[in-house]
Amino acid sequence: MKKRIFVYTFSMLFLYILEYVFSPISFNGVTPEFALVAIVCMSAFEGQYFGAVYGLIWGLLCDFGDHGLFGTKGILFMIIGYSAAFFIVNYFAGNIPVIFIVSMTSTFFCQLVMLGIYSMSSSADDFYIGFYYVLLPKVIFAIPVTIILFILYKLLHIFTADKEMINKKWA
Repeated sequence: MKKRIFVYTFSMLFLYILEYVFSPISFNGVTPEFALVAIVCMSAFEGQYFGAVYGLIWGLLCDFGDHGLFGTKGILFMIIGYSAAFFIVNYFAGNIPVIFIVSMTSTFFCQLVMLGIYSMSSSADDFYIGFYYVLLPKVIFAIPVTIILFILYKLLHIFTADKEMINKKWA
């Protein structure tokens, strides 16, 4: 578990840098939600409480790089991390089509809430412009990011779970 947390932390730090500092991938100034998709993929493998805690920590860190209301992404990422793991583990198999649907739905939900909060302080036209030019590209960006992160975290989970199951450190 310590190896996975170490790798999860450094992968999230790398994804944070990709999303908020460096941004090599963008379309009309819109970057993918790397951190949110990573929280969904990690919580699918690690469980509800892990997803909630990591969602809260990295959501608050993402609030520093974002221009929205502080704490909003922290709360949203925590809710999404818990509920994604709950639905994936309890009701669905942890396969890639389910992860696609959950990551796109959670990206849509998170961006819709952020856009709703932003449009409360501006005009109603900003909501529609933000919907078409920010929200929809972020949902489309979630597809390739989910493929890459799901494969990486699945390989990490496979390689570290076998050794830890033998040592009986987790069940």
